[in-house]
Amino acid sequence: YRAPNRALRALAHPITLGAILLLALNDHLWRRVWPSWLTGKLSDAAWLSFAPLLTAALISWIAPLRIRRRERWVIIAAIVLTGCTFASIKTLPIAHHLFAETWERLLSWRPALLRDTSDLLMLPFLGVAWLVWKAAAVRPAPSPRRAALVISAATLLSMANAGPPMYGISRVVLDT
Repeated sequence: YRAPNRALRALAHPITLGAILLLALNDHLWRRVWPSWLTGKLSDAAWLSFAPLLTAALISWIAPLRIRRRERWVIIAAIVLTGCTFASIKTLPIAHHLFAETWERLLSWRPALLRDTSDLLMLPFLGVAWLVWKAAAVRPAPSPRRAALVISAATLLSMANAGPPMYGISRVVLDT
């Protein structure tokens, strides 16, 4: 059971918490107040820094215990899965469409997700997850309450930045 514990320690790491906070501030404040190329990339960088750790937590709980070097396999699989999914959704029309359709069927709204090949510039931030995973080997385990809070926040913020579109009138302008 070392891989799930390590995933929880990595999720509670200060760098991970910083990436989650950066995503929250950027998506819910900065992108709305100062929309720009930079704020779009900040969200991707932050998400790519912690999403593999969230994925690693899931993989570590379902992966067979008999796998040799399980902890290493879990983080490599999580980084590759996260990176390939991100890259395909950002570049391939069919992957983008399938993701949006699946999201809409599961959550009843279509995500506000753009296909943008320049987002691939943020893929090196997957390395942050690798470095945090390595550092988590010697960190104390977080309390179950803290671990649940971090997992919930990371999951919610991953979904909340792609909120439902606004239908109807959003503002009225009187031109005189």
